[in-house]
Amino acid sequence: MSDTVINVTMDELEGRNETAKFRDGQREIKPIAERLIEGSERLGGLEGLQIKYLFAKDEMKSKGKRVLGKACKFPERDRLLHPFRFCIILDERFWQDFPNKREPLLLHELLHCGVNDEGDPVLVPHDLEEFGEVVRRYGAWANDVVLFDRQLELFASEQRKAAP
Repeated sequence: MSDTVINVTMDELEGRNETAKFRDGQREIKPIAERLIEGSERLGGLEGLQIKYLFAKDEMKSKGKRVLGKACKFPERDRLLHPFRFCIILDERFWQDFPNKREPLLLHELLHCGVNDEGDPVLVPHDLEEFGEVVRRYGAWANDVVLFDRQLELFASEQRKAAP
């Protein structure tokens, strides 16, 4: 996976551009993100890192499909302009229309943000990349699919325990 670098002007970052395709989301998103980071061993490396949160005013697309969120890292040269290491952009309409799906969407994007052994920001690829058709035909045939399947089983088990 190649590192995605965001190209946003300082006016857009600071919410000064009324015609921007983005809206500042720090006030709404950051408190939720901080809680998710604090409660996650996997996200522990993000504690103390500055992350910029934006809402996309327009629908985002990648490869012809709607994208609900995007995690990006800022180039190192931008450190002279602002303190942010990552930027998370969320679909504003989805955020407003589906409040019960905010946390999973945000957690998904936060999990793309990581730091390497030197403390440099890196983008983390998905744990699982597979076609549904392969899984339908052959089941959990690869290690990443097996691990994902186990996570789904644990989730289902926890849901059954929590049910009245």
